Order: sequence, then C-alpha cells, then structure tokens
Amino acid sequence: MFRRRRPSRVFLRRELVWERLNRLSLTQIELANMVGITSGYLSLLLAGQRRPGPACRRKLMAALGAERFEDLFGLEPDDAH
Repeated sequence: MFRRRRPSRVFLRRELVWERLNRLSLTQIELANMVGITSGYLSLLLAGQRRPGPACRRKLMAALGAERFEDLFGLEPDDAH
C-alpha cells in the first residue's frame, strides 16, 4: 500500500510582512482592517500560532501588493511537527 502524503502547511513569513508594512507605512491594525480580520488574529498568524486559509492568503497578498505566494508565505511539511 502507498502512504498518502500529507499536504504542506502554509505559514505567514512575518519578516516579509513587516518589511512590506514598513514600506507601505501601514500598521498591523490597518492591515487587519484591510484584510477583514481582527488584529488579534493577525498577531496569531504572525506568531505562527494560526495558519492562513486560502481566502485570507489572497486578501493579505492583495493588501500588501504581493504578486507571488513566496512573497509572503512559506510551506512547512506536516511531518516537521
């Protein structure tokens, strides 16, 4: 039998987000409002305690002007935990 590979987990690369926030002169609260999430949830995403879903990822990319997935996110295999 073949074992099914678990999908990679997406995480927000906080250093890239902060770089873009600084470049755009945005605060964390302003970004959260633009994306339609709470600043507390954004804090959890930045701390790596939550994983952004597809809709949240699209909104973050649009708000921060990211063109590629790699501009804001990384992949972590489930086996790493």
